[in-house]
Amino acid sequence: METMWYCDHCGHRYALKLTADGLVFTAKTIGKKDKALVLLRAGDVGLVVEGLCISDKPETSAHFEDGTSHHAYHYNEGTCPINYMKDVKAVLDLKNKDIDPHGIFQYVTTIPWNPDIEERNNDELLTSYLPLF
Repeated sequence: METMWYCDHCGHRYALKLTADGLVFTAKTIGKKDKALVLLRAGDVGLVVEGLCISDKPETSAHFEDGTSHHAYHYNEGTCPINYMKDVKAVLDLKNKDIDPHGIFQYVTTIPWNPDIEERNNDELLTSYLPLF
């Protein structure tokens, strides 16, 4: 079995190969991953989330590559917002230039925790929670 892996410490990409007898072989490959802050906007609400820049060029910092079109597609169309909401670093009120925008979200209700929430499909989630809004 073979897979690619990025080191969380240095960001470099490695090829990993697991043999039938349980040995693991690694080889550093061309490519690097760097953490990045991604700025997103919805109307007057701005989010700063932890994201990634990935480079397939040797010895290039992924931050400085022109990945704008890929990032735009990824965040505008390619991923559900739930995938990056856990990595939100800041919420910004762009209209009022407020970095501590208390009240930007309106409280709706509190409901008991449901441990099955992660196993529900979209229709079940909409049926269960949409009426609460």
